[in-house]
Amino acid sequence: MVEQLLLEVVADGFTVYCCGPRTAPTALAASYEWPDYVDQLTIRSCERVAAARVPKLGRVDVFAPEVVVWAYEGPAEHTVRALLNLVHPQHPDAPIEIYPAPRTLLLPRHEQRPMTIRLPSASRIGARGARLASW
Repeated sequence: MVEQLLLEVVADGFTVYCCGPRTAPTALAASYEWPDYVDQLTIRSCERVAAARVPKLGRVDVFAPEVVVWAYEGPAEHTVRALLNLVHPQHPDAPIEIYPAPRTLLLPRHEQRPMTIRLPSASRIGARGARLASW
């Protein structure tokens, strides 16, 4: 189930970061950019997963966000599903209150390298925005 959900993250147009060696990554991360936010996913293990919506208050470091408007931590299946179901940032029920980012989103530089980045295909850029805009 987790593998299928991760495929949905890719299909939604997230950029995916494989941190560490490709055959044995230390972490996986994914981000989706909105005009004013970044949706972020950080996976350390199947039990150590965090997701968040990070407001763009200047430069956003997706590996060390300082504040969020929404965060969820827990097992992979629940966390990835919560991120995929998070409403569009312009939805009336979208979270907007800023609070400190959970430390589980932090990926120190030494754990990021080497890094392989997979950008969304041209056909998937904006897929999340289009999917969530139909509220």
